[in-house]
Amino acid sequence: MMRAVLLAGVIALVALAVLGSPWPGEHPERARYYDSPEPILPMRFDHPSHATVNCLTCHHEFVDDSGNDTCMSCHVRRPELAAQLEAQFHGLCRDCHVDRNASGDAGGPPRACVACHVIDGKI
Repeated sequence: MMRAVLLAGVIALVALAVLGSPWPGEHPERARYYDSPEPILPMRFDHPSHATVNCLTCHHEFVDDSGNDTCMSCHVRRPELAAQLEAQFHGLCRDCHVDRNASGDAGGPPRACVACHVIDGKI
């Protein structure tokens, strides 16, 4: 039984590598959003669905008084932060979802890039 599951997983990974995404046509394209110096994937964030998360988890600027604008106004426009943009947001967002799921809470983890990255570029 375990060998069959493992074999099915390997076959699925090989198929994904050969055939591409299982969601045809759902490939967001990088573009310049928020005056970004480099093209980035368009993203969306639904604040109301995150109402149970302490705001300071993401909004560090309220703690250290570093600003009062959107995440993107700093993390995309400031070159020293833009270079780490993908790692920062994947680390914060995806890891939070994984942790919540592991603890038995609802809300994660997103399984497809399109859960956060929009397809049509509308942000």
